[in-house]
Amino acid sequence: MYLLLFDYPSAQNITYPFHEAIRNISLGYYLDNLETLFLPFWLIGTFIKIMVFLYLLAYIFSKIVKIDEFEHLLFPLAVIVLLTGMIPENAAVNVYTVGKTLFNYSSYFFLIYLVLLWIFAKGRKLI
Repeated sequence: MYLLLFDYPSAQNITYPFHEAIRNISLGYYLDNLETLFLPFWLIGTFIKIMVFLYLLAYIFSKIVKIDEFEHLLFPLAVIVLLTGMIPENAAVNVYTVGKTLFNYSSYFFLIYLVLLWIFAKGRKLI
């Protein structure tokens, strides 16, 4: 259907084809912008999806740390998720920045980790 609405070369470069197709649909003179009807459903679905993921994150974290009442963790985890979600400008910049940072600092971490493991093994007389 997208190829019928758009031609083949321009359909390859469309990032959000559903949104572009909805923008071209009009039901008469008064219902020209039909995409505004989909916005409330999209917002409600996004809100429910984020809440389910946040609830699962709190539940899994509470099982790992062995906390009985995990509902108290929802607000701090929501703040952490919100703050970390505001860091990246876009996915490509985020992947490049995080990869570069991890590459720069992970070698020091692994060297320190090996030394700590060796010290603890010596302390327990495993070596």
